[in-house]
Amino acid sequence: MRFKWTAILTVFAFVFAIGWSRMGYAKTAEVAVEEEQETVSSETTEEKVTSAQEKKVSAEKTSTVSQGESVTSEKDARKAAKAAKEKADKEKKEAEKARKDTEKKAKEAAEKAKKEKEKAAKEAEEAKKNPEKAAKKEAEKAKNDAKQKSEKEKKEAEKAKKEAEKKAKQEAEKAKKAEKATDQKANDGFDDAEEEVREKADKGKAPVPVVKSKKSKTGVSSKGEFDFLVRAGFVAQNKSQINRLGKIIGNPRNEDNLSTADKVYVGLSKGATAQEGDRWIFFRFADPVKNPANGKKLGIQVIHTGIGRVLEVQESRCLVQIEKSFVPIQGEGEVKSYEDEVQRWKQSKQETKLPDFKITCFVAAGEPQRDHYAMNDFVVLSAGSEAGVVAGQVFQLRQRDKNPRWSGPAEAPIGQAKVIYCGGNYSMAKILRSVQPIPLGTRAVYEP
Repeated sequence: MRFKWTAILTVFAFVFAIGWSRMGYAKTAEVAVEEEQETVSSETTEEKVTSAQEKKVSAEKTSTVSQGESVTSEKDARKAAKAAKEKADKEKKEAEKARKDTEKKAKEAAEKAKKEKEKAAKEAEEAKKNPEKAAKKEAEKAKNDAKQKSEKEKKEAEKAKKEAEKKAKQEAEKAKKAEKATDQKANDGFDDAEEEVREKADKGKAPVPVVKSKKSKTGVSSKGEFDFLVRAGFVAQNKSQINRLGKIIGNPRNEDNLSTADKVYVGLSKGATAQEGDRWIFFRFADPVKNPANGKKLGIQVIHTGIGRVLEVQESRCLVQIEKSFVPIQGEGEVKSYEDEVQRWKQSKQETKLPDFKITCFVAAGEPQRDHYAMNDFVVLSAGSEAGVVAGQVFQLRQRDKNPRWSGPAEAPIGQAKVIYCGGNYSMAKILRSVQPIPLGTRAVYEP
């Protein structure tokens, strides 16, 4: 019986152990499942938390940007408002200042008008009491006004003079350039001849260069040569040959030497007439001109000093403005008609056949108080139309060589001169070229 119970207990213990074992295994599996679920749940929660945190950060960033933009807009608005206020304040101050200035000016004008009114009333009262003193005061005022007006006119005249001198200088430079170009053409062939003289001088075989004209007819026609003709003047047989319209008797500025843009008073000669706008030539007489070859008198040299235009004509005198001065115009000068020079010009413009024979003459005169001349100076030659000279003819200027060792020709060429006007026994010529100063008495030779 004891064995039986022992067996039963053993079986029961075995069954209990098996069941207990199974129950523990199931419990472990459940725990494992639960743990696994908890892990998964934990991971999901963490992911959700992370996502939520990220969304929160993003939202915070967005909020920060929005706040920043809001702050920036607010700053800009405040800045714009401040600028508008400052501008309004500035305009208000300027308006206030303008108003005060206007009021001040109006007040000053009113005070000035009041003072002038009081002054006028006082002067009227004084004039009523003392008319002589008032008249004297009025005369002094008129004198002061005239003085101020005179000073103003003087300044304007000075300004006009400077402008005229500047313009005259520019015209002179322009004319000089034109003359230079003309001279260059006229000097063709002279350089070669001169060079030939120098190259053969040592050999003693230097020929006398002859410059031959390329034209059979000649004359003068350029505007530059007309200006030169007027400036050069001419030689008169006697003073009565000139139609003298009047003499310079003074000038508004009381000066001795006058020039371009100055004004002078000219006393009209008996029987002479004048009109506003007339053009006159200022001139004076120089020393008599003599032929260097025989000492025979050729005439009296007439020096043109300038050109003028009549501004006002009075009973016995005229106010004349100097349009152009060649040299300083002095008080003893006289005037003649500008038309005389036009007629001389027309005569010189006529084309004339060049002479076919040799002509020899001398440099008899030139600009006063000089005895040597250079290129572009004018000279008086001792031969004229009576000797066959014509306007436009070119003479070769020669000088006797003083070197005792010189075995070439007795005379050497030192320049050229072109005739611009012919008188009966003289010619006015322009020096086209000079290799040295041209002295008085130089021989002038024309060879066809």
